[in-house]
Amino acid sequence: MKKVLLISTLIIIFLLSNEFIFAQWIPYNNGIIANAKHVFAFAISGNNIFAGTGGGIFHSTDNGDTWVEKNEGLTSLLISDIAISGNNIFAGTYGRGVFLSTDNGVSWTEKNNGINNPEIMTLAISDINIFVGSEGGDFYISNDTGNNWISKRTGSLYYPYLNSIVISGNHIYVGTGGGGIILSTDYGNNWSIKNSGLTNYWINSIIISGVSVYAGGQGGIFCSSNNGDSWTSKTTGLTDTSVNRIVIYGNNIFAGTYRGGIFLSTDNGNSWSAKNEGLTGLFIRSFAISGGYIFTGTDTSGIFRAKLSDFGIEDVSDEISNNDDFILFPIPVTDKIQLKLNFDLSYKSRVTIFDCLGKEWLSQVINSNRSELNCSTFPNGIYFCVVKCGSKVYTGKFVVVK
Repeated sequence: MKKVLLISTLIIIFLLSNEFIFAQWIPYNNGIIANAKHVFAFAISGNNIFAGTGGGIFHSTDNGDTWVEKNEGLTSLLISDIAISGNNIFAGTYGRGVFLSTDNGVSWTEKNNGINNPEIMTLAISDINIFVGSEGGDFYISNDTGNNWISKRTGSLYYPYLNSIVISGNHIYVGTGGGGIILSTDYGNNWSIKNSGLTNYWINSIIISGVSVYAGGQGGIFCSSNNGDSWTSKTTGLTDTSVNRIVIYGNNIFAGTYRGGIFLSTDNGNSWSAKNEGLTGLFIRSFAISGGYIFTGTDTSGIFRAKLSDFGIEDVSDEISNNDDFILFPIPVTDKIQLKLNFDLSYKSRVTIFDCLGKEWLSQVINSNRSELNCSTFPNGIYFCVVKCGSKVYTGKFVVVK
């Protein structure tokens, strides 16, 4: 009787949670080592995605399905930021300054001539100029691929943390820890304070969209449409106002927070809604958008990925199918489940199974249209099956009852 009740309960949950597979964050940490689950930064060039972590730099060429460690030559594995210009990839480290790779991350060379404070917090690139902000409040510029750095210390506007740099034309905005936002229009020779309207002066992230500048920090989200002369608070619906990172795609703004996970605004920041289904870590460190996907880096749980179209961003092509091409049976499962694919396996394919908490229970290559998956060690519950074949992703779910 108890088993019948358990089966009935799980099946009801299973049927009521059909939307769970969709609009979900799914962990993509294949190749990310255990001590690299603190993901501080992403950088993208073509189909290359680089992740800067507490355990070094990892590289993916398949939209995050797999990651490869790329740390040759790095003398510090605590990566604070990454920036790319052409074939030049710059990595900021905490404690060892700046490193450069010209071979897609295969090897790294230290580039610290002129840098006196090696605790790098942020990097930015505009044309031939590379900009660096440090924990010690030092601001550096290089126009020769990092061979030499010129200090542009913020003068009397000294703040110990330079957390974020963004450039628009000749405007260089810097978000500081404790000093709000400072602006230079002459490549760092002179600085001015731009804090009118800010309710908190700890700024973690700045980003520009058209004529609008968005800043995120301990006081939430702020927006300026007049080059930072005044700021308007944008926190309606933002239940965690400690914002670590912002990313913008079209009219959509994603905000990553300290304890509340991820929030999305589709109306220029006027209102926000939480988008956390599937996330097992709500301390958000970083974002990236590539190939119809959005990636987020968490503080302890590694990398998660979601489809932009799952959030109603429909101008991105939908690559995910969930129809008769992909069949799982029998359900519920007691020991083994059959996976049937009704399409041509012309590409290398892999099946991965996660539980509701994002824990990976199985990952294996499949070479035929019919596979038997061993679930004998799985505890009772609902599981999610993801099949990757070339650029296609097929998803399904099933119940285990023993």
